[in-house]
Amino acid sequence: MSKRMGGGKKGAKAQARAAEDAMEHIGNVPIPTPNRITPDFIKRTYNGILSAKKDVEKAQDALKTLMGVYRAKLKDAKSAGLSQHDLDAVTTVLKWRKQEIEDVNGYVQAVNRLCAAIDFPIEPGSQLGLFDETRSVATAGEDQKLDATAERAKSYQKGYAAGKAGKLATSNPFPAASENSHQFDQGWKDAQAEIAGEMAPGASAKVH
Repeated sequence: MSKRMGGGKKGAKAQARAAEDAMEHIGNVPIPTPNRITPDFIKRTYNGILSAKKDVEKAQDALKTLMGVYRAKLKDAKSAGLSQHDLDAVTTVLKWRKQEIEDVNGYVQAVNRLCAAIDFPIEPGSQLGLFDETRSVATAGEDQKLDATAERAKSYQKGYAAGKAGKLATSNPFPAASENSHQFDQGWKDAQAEIAGEMAPGASAKVH
């Protein structure tokens, strides 16, 4: 009887181990899931990507048009008398306008320090030379505006003096279509208008 009981215990243990092995094997087999990559899913994905691609192509076409306008503006500015250095300055400042003023000023100061360190010849009064370490870009910009205003005033006075002296309008020494040329012409016209007013009948009587 005891042998049977013993044999029975061994048999039960063997069956238990076999059952555990079977369960472990089942656990290692991946449970199948429904396949989500259906034709409808593929079609919807394609259409979404296609729509985004079309938006990109439209934006690229619009950008090409705007870039054409931008280049035409640069070309017009050059035809009006701006030098290539002027245009380079324009495009540089266009890049600067989206930067912090401290970053722009720091960049200019760094260029100045570098040029000084390597003895790079920057002429006094050049654009970079204007911005030393004691002046910000904003301060230098304001100074340039004041200088431009003074220059326009000088041009006007030259034109006014020429008009008073009886010189022809063609004596304008400035490039055509420039701001200085416009100021000269305005001064000349004002002087001529004053002369005409002084010569008008009754002008002397009004003065007395």
